[in-house]
Amino acid sequence: MNGMEFGQLKRRLIEIVRDIAYYTGEFTLSSGKKSSFYLDVKKLSLHPEGLFLITSLFRSILHTLRPYPDGIGGPVIGADPIVGALVYSSYSSGSPLAGFLVRSGPREHGRLRKIEGLENLPKEGHVVVIEDVVTTGGSLLAAVDEALESQLRVLATFCVIDRSEGGREALEKRGIPLYSLMTIEEVQSG
Repeated sequence: MNGMEFGQLKRRLIEIVRDIAYYTGEFTLSSGKKSSFYLDVKKLSLHPEGLFLITSLFRSILHTLRPYPDGIGGPVIGADPIVGALVYSSYSSGSPLAGFLVRSGPREHGRLRKIEGLENLPKEGHVVVIEDVVTTGGSLLAAVDEALESQLRVLATFCVIDRSEGGREALEKRGIPLYSLMTIEEVQSG
């Protein structure tokens, strides 16, 4: 994908965000912060064109990383559809990625795992951790910590929308880059 195609796909994704996933009003975010707007990126990632665009854009970024990652995952539930789509499309493209999902706490039954899919990754495998929306970075950092505790090497983090409220800086303080498909300023500037 060249820069022009990336830009066209990104512009279309921003249009869809504005049409179906951006709400104004009074909201409490998962970080506990109050906000005058809400981004329902789960709605976007469950939309056929929305998920296609997210996956296409993330795949183009993945191919710039060195080394190419062994896997991609993120916190349940925001990352679930995106991880599934990336894992699926990676196989047919000849650059397979294993997927993993990080629970907010260990399961209370079965094998009691906190990370699903870990056994599909090589020990000390290189991974990217993704989230739908980043505000303060709390849930993304928690998923990064779980990946690191499981002896994975985190190359980078991805998000669909960066709310520009400190998450990028929190990740960068830890030496982990954040690649976002768009910022809240880009969404609101239309």
